[in-house]
Amino acid sequence: MKRVAVVFSRGPWRGVEAQSGIDAALALLAFEHDLQVGFVGAGVELLAAGIVDDERAQRQRMIAALAHHGASRMLARSDCLARRGLEAADASVERVDAAAFADWLAEADHVLSF
Repeated sequence: MKRVAVVFSRGPWRGVEAQSGIDAALALLAFEHDLQVGFVGAGVELLAAGIVDDERAQRQRMIAALAHHGASRMLARSDCLARRGLEAADASVERVDAAAFADWLAEADHVLSF
């Protein structure tokens, strides 16, 4: 089975792209691909917890649904989180350094970037 990496590199203010990435990832899971999700740069801001009724909180729930529906791995660059003073709200997201993130990305058969 080919491994597909979905990478989020843009922040939550680019909501259409974030939602498109989440939709694409959920579609890949529906077709039983080995889906892995990475967050880098401003994309780590998608992991920050939001207020209960705001748009960011909805995206956070959708991202958590990726792990629930079968994403085999979810990871975020620890330096990007630290630079923004963030901690991932979802415990299923691994924190990795830049080299580990690059290795993970190089091992993917297909990469979708949002």
